[in-house]
Order: sequence, then structure tokens, then C-alpha cells
Amino acid sequence: MKELGIIFFTALFIACALMAAETPIALSFSFENGGTTIEGKLVQKRRIPGMNLKCRVTASDKEQPQSANNNILLGEWNLPKNEPLVFHKETSDLPERRRYICKAVIINASGKELCSATSELATPPNPANWRGFKEGIPTGEVPSPWTAVRLKGNAVSVWGRTFLFKDCPLPSQIVSKNVELLASPAKFQLDPAPSEWKLLSSRKIDDTTVRMEWTGKLAGKKAYNVTTEIYFDGVMRLEFGIPEGVTVNRYAQIYPIRKEVAR
Repeated sequence: MKELGIIFFTALFIACALMAAETPIALSFSFENGGTTIEGKLVQKRRIPGMNLKCRVTASDKEQPQSANNNILLGEWNLPKNEPLVFHKETSDLPERRRYICKAVIINASGKELCSATSELATPPNPANWRGFKEGIPTGEVPSPWTAVRLKGNAVSVWGRTFLFKDCPLPSQIVSKNVELLASPAKFQLDPAPSEWKLLSSRKIDDTTVRMEWTGKLAGKKAYNVTTEIYFDGVMRLEFGIPEGVTVNRYAQIYPIRKEVAR
């Protein structure tokens, strides 16, 4: 019995030590407004004792941890007592396409650090703003060099790449420098799925953009409305419209890449 008591006490001591070592807060991030705003969330997994607590969040570049001034202050906020702390930060305040290790520190009224938590954050590319670009360009046009988008039938060509469309807002084939990239046409996985896709219009808006308008028939008189745009830099963009009252249970885009060209 004495040995069992010692074993029980030891296990209890280890469990208590692990609970004490576990950080009482959790930090996470998401993006809002098309990736232009970072939303941070700090959750208290158990109550932190003290009055007038604050939370300070900083970010350091993961790729250059030893660089000077690698400690960016994202902000400092009062810590709520019984609810998560939610804060926002514009992505324009941080360089695009960077990986950061963010650290949240809880500080009491005397400035003592009570606990901390970390979370990784990768900033997205800056939102496309070339249509409003005017700095240094008197006419407000996109700066050179670039080539105009070409439309011939249902084929859109730009920068040595051609997108071929048949009966779907996604390309049936993508050809880059005379090399076919897809093993079979790209397709949607949708629930509910349309009975068919119909191309309503296909036109060249200007030298920078080709736009295609599609409709996908659903039961009754409802339909998906999809806009496919291809830009001067070779980017393809889809805007998928869901009719009112329709619940989409599944949405996916499938691009079967040929193994010969996959990396």
C-alpha cells in the first residue's frame, strides 16, 4: 500500500506540473475582407489571476530571425475577463508573402509578464490593385512591359499560355508554350450540381481583360452565375454567384495536372 501511495503521489505531482507548464492562452489568426485584414484571436483556456491585464502581440520574421529590429509590434490591448480577445490589423502594415512567428504576452499592471503563447502567420499577396494604379503613369495605365490578352472563339491567350473553354467556366485545357498541362478538363464538384453550363457571353473588355459569363441551371428556375476573367498577367479569376435560397453542401475545383508536367 505504501508503494502504491508513492506511485499515486508521483503521478499526481507530474500531472500537476504538466498543467502548470501548459500555457493558459491560445493564439490564432484568420483573414477578412479579401485578405486585407488580419483577425487575431486570443482565448483564455483558464482564468489568469490579476487586475487590468494587457495583451501585447509581436511578430518576428521566421526566415530572418537574427535580423535587426525583427520584432514588429502588432498591438497592445486590454484583456477581457470572460471572453476571447479579438483584434484586427491591416495586412498592408506587414510585407506580403512573409512567414512570421507571432507571440502574445499577458502583462499585469506592474509590467510583469505572466504567460505567453505563439502562433505562425503567413501574410497573403497584396490585393490586386493594378486597375487603380496611377503612380508615375500619367495615363493611369498598367506599366510596361506586358502583352494584350487575345480572344479567339473560346480560346484566351496571353504570355505564351492559352486557356481553352468548352462547356464549363473552368478551362478544358491549358496550354503553356505548346505543352498541355491538364490530363482532362478542369471541373467543379458541386452539391447541388447544375444540369448543364451555358456560356452567355464572351468578350474582350480591353487589352488587360477577357470576361466570360456563364449560367448553370438548377432545379426550378434557379441557376448559378459565374464570371470567368483572364488578365494580362496570365491570372484567371472566377466569381461564383449562388442564387438566394440555395445551400451549397460541396464546392471544389478539380484540375487534373498531367504527371509529366507536375512538380
